[in-house]
Amino acid sequence: MVVITTDFPYRDGKRLANGGIRDTASIDIIDLRDINPESVKVGAYNKVEFETTDPSGKIDSIAWSDPSVTSSRVFSPGGLAQVKTIEMFVAYGVLSFNSVESAQRFATALKHAVTLCGGTTAPF
Repeated sequence: MVVITTDFPYRDGKRLANGGIRDTASIDIIDLRDINPESVKVGAYNKVEFETTDPSGKIDSIAWSDPSVTSSRVFSPGGLAQVKTIEMFVAYGVLSFNSVESAQRFATALKHAVTLCGGTTAPF
């Protein structure tokens, strides 16, 4: 099991063009056995992309759009009392890196870890 925390720099409370509010923090909970090792790749803009072995949504993705929420607050006792939480289960993940070299190194390590943990290719 892997937990990925992300803090986004958006703290202005502005809305997106579609009317939604930008996330300020998120947590993704991933069981590496559910990742298809063949799907791990480096995409555009130094992003490592990966998918689960089936499309049912095995990655637990939790996000907050309250400007006061950071990933450290999420893990503090009582840190999220009365804060709106959005939880969904997704079949893909994306991680951003500051360089293509870092993204490539991480993708190689992630693919190796997924294989060691028993991740398999999609059956179809």
